[in-house]
Amino acid sequence: RNKEKTVRVEADLARAQAELADLKEKHPEQIEKLSKMLEGKFSKRREELVDHLRSTIQDNASLRQHLAEQRASVSTWFPKFDRYKDSLYKQPLDTGAGPQQPSASTMEARLAADFRRILTAMPPEGRRRVGFFVASLLGLRSRMPCDSMEALTERRNQNTWKIRQLEE
Repeated sequence: RNKEKTVRVEADLARAQAELADLKEKHPEQIEKLSKMLEGKFSKRREELVDHLRSTIQDNASLRQHLAEQRASVSTWFPKFDRYKDSLYKQPLDTGAGPQQPSASTMEARLAADFRRILTAMPPEGRRRVGFFVASLLGLRSRMPCDSMEALTERRNQNTWKIRQLEE
């Protein structure tokens, strides 16, 4: 019995030693094969990341150029934008009812709806001044007597406001 066990154990030992010798022989080959495979995967992934980085850098450059063009456009069309961008009218315009839909889809109706939105955000004094200018532009002021107290006060206030605006 012991002999049988010894023979079995020795056979298992011989088999294990053979496997060990085989693994020792194959081990460097497997490591080299695995190293080449991983090196290929990593280099491919690195190339993908480098290409993605180049693409992102190009996108960033084009977006920066677009931003510069937009800022130049704003400063061209609205030279004092930095001064009035945080105006006290900004919040009423933003939180108002929003752009009102015009009754017609013509450009004039859209402008009138936007003009109405702006006027509703203004305080009464500002609306009065705008009304004064619009009435003058439309020729509606010529019907009012120019020597009335209200007309003279309006003209004085308007001139004072215009002088302050020109002095700035």
